[in-house]
Amino acid sequence: MRSIHAALALALLTPAVADPLALANGGFETWAAGLPASWAAWKPKGDGTITASADAAEGTSAAELRTDSADDRVAITQKVALPDSGGGLVHLRAKVRSAGLSGGRTSIRVQPLTASGVSNGLLYFAQTTGTTGWHDVDGYLEVPAGTAAVSLQPMIDSGVGTFAVDALSIEWAGPVPSGDGWQFVPMSGTPTSAEENGTLTIGGSAGASGQYRRTFPVKERTVYASRLRVKLDAIACQSSRLEIAYTPMKAGQPIPGVRYAYTDIDQQRDFVPVAHNVTMPTGADAVRVEVSFTGPGTAWVEPADPAELPSDVGGKYPSSRVGHPLKNPQNMMGGADWDAVAGESDEVKRDKLGALATMAEADYVAAARTASASRTGLDIHPEFETHLRRLAELGERRRAVLGLAELARGYDSVPYTHPSWSKNTIPFQAVRAYDLVYDAPDWTRESRALVESWLRRTVVSFVNLADKPTGMHNIEVYGFRYAFAVASILGDPDLVRYVLPMADRMFSGRQFFADGTWEEATTSYHDQVMVFARGAFTLLADNYADPAGYTGEMELDHTDLVPARYPIFAKAANMGDTLRFPDGVPVTINDTHFPKADDMVATDPITSLKNIELYGYGHYALTAGDTQDALQAHLTLPPTSEGLPYKAGHGHGDHLGLILWGSGMEVLPDQGYPHQVPNYRYWHMDTPAHNAPWIWSRVNANGYACQDALGTGAAVLAYDDGATSGKGVQLIEASEPGPAQDGAEVKRRLLAVIQSPDGRYVVDVSRLKGGDAHQWFLRASEDEDVTLDTTLPLQDKGGTVKSYYDSIGKTEGLPEDRDLMRDPRVGSGAGDLSFTWTGARTGTAVRAFVNGSPGDEVIFSKVPTLRRTANDAAKKDAYPNWHFQRRRLVTPSDTTTYAAVYETMRTGQQGKLSSVTFDEAFGGDPMTSVTRLETPRYRDIVYVSDSTQERVVDGITMAGRFVLARVDKATGAVVSGYVNGAGHLYGGAYRLTGEERTLTVTGTRSAWTGAPATPSSGTPNALTVDGTLPGWAKGLWATTALGDGRGWAMRVEQVAPGSAGVQDWVPFEVGQGGATTSFFPRGTQVPGAVTATVRRPAWAALSPATLTDAVTAAGAAGKISGAGVQAGLVARLQVLGKVWDRAQARRGVLTGLTAEVTALAGRKIDRAFAADLLSAFKAARDLP
Repeated sequence: MRSIHAALALALLTPAVADPLALANGGFETWAAGLPASWAAWKPKGDGTITASADAAEGTSAAELRTDSADDRVAITQKVALPDSGGGLVHLRAKVRSAGLSGGRTSIRVQPLTASGVSNGLLYFAQTTGTTGWHDVDGYLEVPAGTAAVSLQPMIDSGVGTFAVDALSIEWAGPVPSGDGWQFVPMSGTPTSAEENGTLTIGGSAGASGQYRRTFPVKERTVYASRLRVKLDAIACQSSRLEIAYTPMKAGQPIPGVRYAYTDIDQQRDFVPVAHNVTMPTGADAVRVEVSFTGPGTAWVEPADPAELPSDVGGKYPSSRVGHPLKNPQNMMGGADWDAVAGESDEVKRDKLGALATMAEADYVAAARTASASRTGLDIHPEFETHLRRLAELGERRRAVLGLAELARGYDSVPYTHPSWSKNTIPFQAVRAYDLVYDAPDWTRESRALVESWLRRTVVSFVNLADKPTGMHNIEVYGFRYAFAVASILGDPDLVRYVLPMADRMFSGRQFFADGTWEEATTSYHDQVMVFARGAFTLLADNYADPAGYTGEMELDHTDLVPARYPIFAKAANMGDTLRFPDGVPVTINDTHFPKADDMVATDPITSLKNIELYGYGHYALTAGDTQDALQAHLTLPPTSEGLPYKAGHGHGDHLGLILWGSGMEVLPDQGYPHQVPNYRYWHMDTPAHNAPWIWSRVNANGYACQDALGTGAAVLAYDDGATSGKGVQLIEASEPGPAQDGAEVKRRLLAVIQSPDGRYVVDVSRLKGGDAHQWFLRASEDEDVTLDTTLPLQDKGGTVKSYYDSIGKTEGLPEDRDLMRDPRVGSGAGDLSFTWTGARTGTAVRAFVNGSPGDEVIFSKVPTLRRTANDAAKKDAYPNWHFQRRRLVTPSDTTTYAAVYETMRTGQQGKLSSVTFDEAFGGDPMTSVTRLETPRYRDIVYVSDSTQERVVDGITMAGRFVLARVDKATGAVVSGYVNGAGHLYGGAYRLTGEERTLTVTGTRSAWTGAPATPSSGTPNALTVDGTLPGWAKGLWATTALGDGRGWAMRVEQVAPGSAGVQDWVPFEVGQGGATTSFFPRGTQVPGAVTATVRRPAWAALSPATLTDAVTAAGAAGKISGAGVQAGLVARLQVLGKVWDRAQARRGVLTGLTAEVTALAGRKIDRAFAADLLSAFKAARDLP
């Protein structure tokens, strides 16, 4: 079936059909006594002005309103009669402009009036803020039945600024379409619409708006589940708008003040599910579902009839079989709520109860009724409920019973509106009171039934409102405790099982990553979810058993559901311990509560040198050092676009973000949870407040706000935990281009932690391609002031980074919070530079060597920090600290490499790096770079590329994606090297080769697939592959790649034909045509082949073995004449191997080798190769 509604829309929009109403002087051309003719002034407060402005959109004058105080309220008004009082649509058009409008509400207000002049509500048209030039506004407003006229009121209501109106007109567009099925109503412009096979379609150009509406019968005081699917296309962020709304009705009219409107989807994407649970208030007999869309673009909506959810569940089994009070009752609620009363002495309890404890019983019952009547919503709990608990704990059982009964008796009079938090529907303090007085002799059959029905229904309301297939909020775990407490007290099996499906979905791959991390990836909210849920299930296990004879899908008899039903718990319990720095201090990614800044010292003992590998979410930390000192570099690669500049939830904009901990302190930090908006919350959540690279695209400059929760394409490209090299080299490389709208073609970051006999350091290489500006940010310590030391010439620009960019007319890049980047000092980023930030309190310092890049500019500025404010907004500017950023304006085809090297020093220590230089676009390849680092004894050469093409660097042949050559400065010999995966390193008498293997993944096996309410199967976790990995792959990390580029790293545990056993649950399943994600975000289908690559890292120090390899290769290349010469050298090197660890004996053998090679140089041994051997021998003699 196909129904086209465009004709109706056109009919309503056609002037010949519409009925122009008798609005006088809508062009404001005629004025008298300071007012437009036929208009009256309205100034109930303040001294706002009304003037005729010559700056008119049409004709010679316009009406202009002006205010200079938020106390001002000013309008002009005119009453216009309607031809029909049965309700319908009026069509308004006008031209408006504004200047500096802020606060209050500025609009053309429309007030429907009855025949007797009584207000019939308020409507708003042409709402305006800020500064705008003349522009057209066009829209339809629906006036309710009984409206005989409307008062048009251009108005500034408690705002400040200027508002001008011209060419105002109003037409009667007729009654609102009615009848069975979906009806289309135009809202503004000329929208298109269609209904086909149950799918509603609304489209139009910018500003065009239309609405489908349909009325369904409902029952009052009932929750209805609305489940839809939505698709948007060709939309514009923050201009296009899809709204799904629910208006409860009574006798054909909207119930005043009750309308639930949702704008869940504001992104261009294919069909996605949308779920709403909606309360029908007292008196409702119908609900009008309204699907509205404003262009540009097109919206498709697949609606379904709202489904009635039960108002009550259970009550079939007597509660008398349950023993009271419950065991471990503290698990009924949160610790603070429990302690608030449990921690009071009897004297304090009586003091807080006041007269309630002593007044006459009749007065007490009256007070209980007053408290009951004070509940203005399902989530409103008067202090009287807590008093009931106090009375129960004091043994005042009769009063507690009477009070509980009155609250239960009045429950049906509580306004039935949607609560702010669903879990708050359950009166947990009253639940505890009932548990304590269950056995009181004061109960009657009627009063007990009332109370148990009340408590039961509050649990049902909690589930009905909170449980959605699209996911649950972290705070709903409180409700599990409250709900299981009620179910345990009542011994109600049906109530338990009404709650469990919600828990099943929450504690599954729907809301957890494969590594056990809660979807928001914050330790604080992760712990909240796990601790509260664990308490809820413990409460159930301690207290609940099914009644005799009950049959269901499972038997519950003091059963701990967690081990078998929720495998996620065993893994998730460790996150708080996992995310810690080597000194035990928490890592505060995303909205994680931070420790006190003053408690952060550089002298805490180092207790852990483990790497962090949250492979499911995407957070890795490379750790090097010992219990005396250590270095740890973190890389975060969130799989979804959370945090700013996208949207503010509990995620931060740390996309490919770095955290650096060293010499006892977090020197390049992630600040933690800014939970106070006035304390610059949104700045602290944004990418420029993190140590992150960014690609900014001009075409997407205003689009980030509509790109939250999209896939970022995050993938681990390489991970070496350092096991092969004894932690001589560790690296992590990741790609995270972000949503497609970001315009990033390449967005990658590589971190390598490298140790040498002279110390340890971090190499940081970001490669960016795409967009119009490439940016890179670093921030200094959150725990103490730091000083800045740099030799880079800087110009003090004053003001802010925003004012500086405005002054030069180059504002490209992320614009948010530039006004908080104060006192900028600007320098050229075209050449290599270095700077040091030193802590004023601890003396811990970080020195950063940074590469130059053509056209790059660097800025040091002071920005607000968070931790020392303790989230006190009054201190938000009290602790500014250094911030570093660089920006390069590019074309989408340009590639930028931002490279840096970091070392940290404790107070009094000197850095070991004397020089660092960078070669970008080495060999003409924009993806290849070389970094040279000088320490007292060595020169380290770090080669990073995107291919295995062979290149010569300082006479050393290198090939591969990451290669390290360590050169002895005294001899020029390569004394150690590293190759990650396919590639090689040939330097003098040193040769090293790495390898890798890529196979197609054809299937997966996982002990748990993330499916709700399923136990761990014990099946070994594995990738099914189209071949066999070599034996050396065992213990190394495979990087997987799905068809769209996203991928995870997994450690290979077992190798067998056609299979690679891995260390943990596999984050995806492979089927015909592609893969489907098993964990958050679960159910994403990714077409295309899946691969797994294992890179074998090669690492070797100068040794008889490396020298033998060099001699063998030289012989094969004809650089050694005569088999006897080569064999003799190899034999002596074998002798060298036997004494290598004995310095004196080693030097003796090397002296003989040196003499032999010197004698044969130029005769039997190629002179250049002989020189390489002699350098290597000399370097080997000097080894400790």
